Amino acid sequence: MTSFPASLLSLALLLCVLPLSSAWVSPAPSLLRPSSHMASHVASHVFSSSWRVPASVPRTRILQKCVTGPATSLSMSSENSQSKGAEEKIVVGGGCFWCTEAVFLAAPGILRAVSGYAGGKTDKPSYRQVVSGQTGHAECVELTFDPSVISLAQVLDLHMASHDPTQLNRQGVDVGTQYRSIILYSSDQQRTEALEAVARAQEEKGSRKFLGLIPIQSEVVTQVQPLEQFWPAESYHQDYYAKNPYDRYSVVNIAPKLRSNTIRAKIKEIEAQTSAP
Repeated sequence: MTSFPASLLSLALLLCVLPLSSAWVSPAPSLLRPSSHMASHVASHVFSSSWRVPASVPRTRILQKCVTGPATSLSMSSENSQSKGAEEKIVVGGGCFWCTEAVFLAAPGILRAVSGYAGGKTDKPSYRQVVSGQTGHAECVELTFDPSVISLAQVLDLHMASHDPTQLNRQGVDVGTQYRSIILYSSDQQRTEALEAVARAQEEKGSRKFLGLIPIQSEVVTQVQPLEQFWPAESYHQDYYAKNPYDRYSVVNIAPKLRSNTIRAKIKEIEAQTSAP
C-alpha cells in the first residue's frame, strides 16, 4: 500500500479545519466598530446576513420612523407625522450614536433622531476626524420630540438609562472623548432639566450595592453644556440599526440594549402615560 506523504496529509487537515474555525471564532468586541472612514467602515463592519436579530427586538417603531435619506433629515412615522403639537429639540450623547439613535427611535413621541457630532471645535467634522479624538466633538443624536407625548424629563431619563453615565470618556469597548456622556441644551429651561436628570441618575447610581450588600461608589460624569452647533453625520450613519439589523454590532450591542429590562421599562412607562386618559 502506497503511503500518503505526511506533509500532504497535514495540508489536507489544515484546509478542512480552517473553514470550521472561521465559523466558530467571532471578532473581539473592540473590532466590531471601525475606527476609520467609510471604506474601512464598510469593509470591517458589515458582516454576513447569517446573523439574525431575535424576533423579540422592538424594531417596528424604529422601522416606521426610518428611511434611507440624506443625513440632515429623517422621516417621521405616519403616526407621529399627524402630531400637531409643538416640537422641541435637544442633543444628547452617550457612546456610539448608532445605539443612542436606535433606543430613541423605539420610544413614542420621538419624531426624528439624527446622528451627528457636537461639543467640539472643528467645523463640519468628518467621522474620521471625530474618531481621532482631536476635534473635541462627541458622537451625539439630535432628538426632535413632541412634548405632549414625551416630556423632556422623560427624554433625559431615557438617555441616562441608555448608557452608563459613570464611565468617563468611554462606553464599554468604545474609548475616547468622542464617546463621553453629554447633554447639550438650547435654553435655560433645558439646562435646568438636564441638571435635574443628572441628579436623578446620581441618586440612582449612588444607591447601587454589590450583591445587595456592599455600596458601589459611582459618580455620574455626564457633561451639561450649551449647544453651539450640531453637525449631522454622514448618511451611512443614519438609521443604522434599521438598515443594518443583522451585522454583528447590531446583534451584539444594539439589539441586547433594546431588549434590556431597563430600556423596555422606560419605554413602557412612556407608553402608559401616553395611553392614559
